[in-house]
Amino acid sequence: MKAWTDWIPRVNQLGHGPQAQLLLAYSHFANGDSSETISQCEAALRLNPNYTSAHLLLAWTYFNLGRFAEALKRCESALKNDSELVDAYLLVTLIHMEEGRDQEAIEVCLKGLKLDPHHALLNMALGELYSVQQRHEEAIRSFRDALKVNPQLAIAHQRLAQIYLGQKRETEAIAEVEAALRLNPLAARTRLLLGNIYFDRKEYSVALAEYREATKINPAMADAHFKAGEAYLKLEQYPLAILEFRVALFSYSKYAEAHHRMGNVYYRLGRYDVAIAHYESALNLKVRFPSARADLGDVYATQGLYGKAIEQYREALTLLNLTCESGDEFLKEKKYIEAITAFRSTLDVDSDLVVPKGEEGVVISRAYRGTNQRKHRRFLLRVPVKLSSGEKPSVLGEAVDVSKHGLLIECSQEIELGSEVQVLLRLPEGGDEIPVIGKVVRVDQKLGAEDSRVGIQLSSDREPGMVWGSLFADIGLI
Repeated sequence: MKAWTDWIPRVNQLGHGPQAQLLLAYSHFANGDSSETISQCEAALRLNPNYTSAHLLLAWTYFNLGRFAEALKRCESALKNDSELVDAYLLVTLIHMEEGRDQEAIEVCLKGLKLDPHHALLNMALGELYSVQQRHEEAIRSFRDALKVNPQLAIAHQRLAQIYLGQKRETEAIAEVEAALRLNPLAARTRLLLGNIYFDRKEYSVALAEYREATKINPAMADAHFKAGEAYLKLEQYPLAILEFRVALFSYSKYAEAHHRMGNVYYRLGRYDVAIAHYESALNLKVRFPSARADLGDVYATQGLYGKAIEQYREALTLLNLTCESGDEFLKEKKYIEAITAFRSTLDVDSDLVVPKGEEGVVISRAYRGTNQRKHRRFLLRVPVKLSSGEKPSVLGEAVDVSKHGLLIECSQEIELGSEVQVLLRLPEGGDEIPVIGKVVRVDQKLGAEDSRVGIQLSSDREPGMVWGSLFADIGLI
């Protein structure tokens, strides 16, 4: 901050004209002070109402604050003074994109590119717009044009990979992901995309390794935890699948797809009541969710509740704009099994309706009782945490494996062995922190001079918090 405070008097030496006011505005903008940026821009414009750069900086400030109408008005003022101001066309494009006016955004973007065909960000924006409109070949050309101008745009490689993956062009998708990772090895979203490529190839273990890398880079990334859960589900490792889906839901409570997959797991385990609850939660969050409707129908059909099952199948068909005349005919004849078979066939449900063996046949809740095994199984799971001990400043870290009764945490500061600490699972999206109390039973520095691994044993005389405990419920750890 010293350099910042020393710099302002130097700007003041330029006087109080519009240029000096704008320089101060730029400095406040760079420092993230929107209020002072607006104040200085307005001061510059009072002295020179046609000061194009002040209009444009004010427009960017309003855009960053989500005040899109005011931002658009300032862009119009800037373009009135200079109709060839390409950066103003870029900002107007972004405003239209934010407000869902894709066609208007494309038209403005093309105007800007006519003035400067080699503008990397305008080409990126045009690629994004074409992708939204499913104009994939045009999107590919736009992203390629952006990379010609700026070969360091890792995000362009990532977008190309997404398009190629959707087109089943796996070799090209992998090449683009690898190019993106060479430019930015710590891009969690790119790791997630690479995992998705392997997932689509049914290489679930390889996909899982990439999802773990993504959660290592960003432990609060709900999508990475969700996809890890899907990989575990495919590998029939149900406890780990449940755990990852729960972390995804703790990170983003409105994650309808995570509820859907939780329903799939509990259906396979014969826990129909829990499966129904998760399917219903998914449908409450996402009304137009035909696969969740069909899966809810399967639960009812397995329970012999054919009327309820058929209701869900028909709703799913309606959402997909499909009809099933044979199913309707069977229904008129009260041939419910045949009707269900027809409806599921039209919905392209490829799984059989199989009643699970029930609690006695479920292995996962009885798999860890051998005398040579840990009493409580630990799971690899990256989640952000905060440690507090007495009056000392809090320490931020990441859990690297967890169980209901303990954690192993990576952090940048060493915690005193034997000390009592409060561990808070830190959730994004404004979620509540999940607190538990424990004791430091292990400290080592195997990760380097500045990094420690701290083993926390949760206090045996206290029940773990309800939310923390619910993370491990029903998966053989209690």
